[in-house]
Amino acid sequence: MVGVKAVPQGCAITGNLIQAVKYPAGGERLQPGPAADVDRLVEFQEVQVLGPQRTAGRGVGQKKFVWIWNASSEPSAESRPFMTAALNKKVLCFIDEYGTAGAGDLYLGAVLVLARDAGRVDRFFTGLLEANANEIHAAAMDDGYLQGLMHRFWAAVPTDRVVLVNQKIGLRAGPGPVLYAQAVVETVKVGLKRFQKDVLGRETIGNVEVITDQNHQNDHPDFRAEIERSQAHDGRFKGVNRVVAIDSAASRLLQLADVVGYSRKWVNEGTFSAKALRQQLGIQMP
Repeated sequence: MVGVKAVPQGCAITGNLIQAVKYPAGGERLQPGPAADVDRLVEFQEVQVLGPQRTAGRGVGQKKFVWIWNASSEPSAESRPFMTAALNKKVLCFIDEYGTAGAGDLYLGAVLVLARDAGRVDRFFTGLLEANANEIHAAAMDDGYLQGLMHRFWAAVPTDRVVLVNQKIGLRAGPGPVLYAQAVVETVKVGLKRFQKDVLGRETIGNVEVITDQNHQNDHPDFRAEIERSQAHDGRFKGVNRVVAIDSAASRLLQLADVVGYSRKWVNEGTFSAKALRQQLGIQMP
């Protein structure tokens, strides 16, 4: 199928972007694998599942967005095409929002990591949650708990490997999907500028993939048209190869972005200053 890659034997995939699931040698179905396998993460893309009869409840031939990485310390001949130098430099930008485009101020939270670091950063965040924790929805949770969670996360994670940005988008007139696309573009550009300085240490940046929380605005044709226009003409955003929308329940890093977006409320209420938010929780406010 055009644009869809098959998963070869010897590569691992996840059913929910968090827990590892991989092919057992000679097996006929998928079994859970150790979460540590995500250290060898290579690429985030759409694949067509081949071979086993079941994969996280989906049948053979169905498409899904999954993480792909080498499941062994030495790449197999089949998995080697996935392990290119370019992929080692891929930047992932996870974005979630607090507010609604076109209905007042909108705050976007962004989490930027290198693809090779995404699994490790995910585990730092997930490891701070209760074993049976459901999806993190910041607006429905206690502020004190969230502030403590972010304080512990920033104290634990390698701070030179991840950038957290909260971007305010003021009220504007126009169609919601277009406004949301413009907000995503602005947030990604700001985030990439900080990522260049704080993580990469170089001026040029490309091979960027943006992952957003699926909503009624980013699945609209007008959203897609505005994103494609920006990819062709808009400065740093020209380095973005793809923008995808997934259910935030599938990714703890999207849930982390949700908390980052929500954190503007604490500054607005006077609980934190912008300086304290950055120093204590790692969240930058341009």
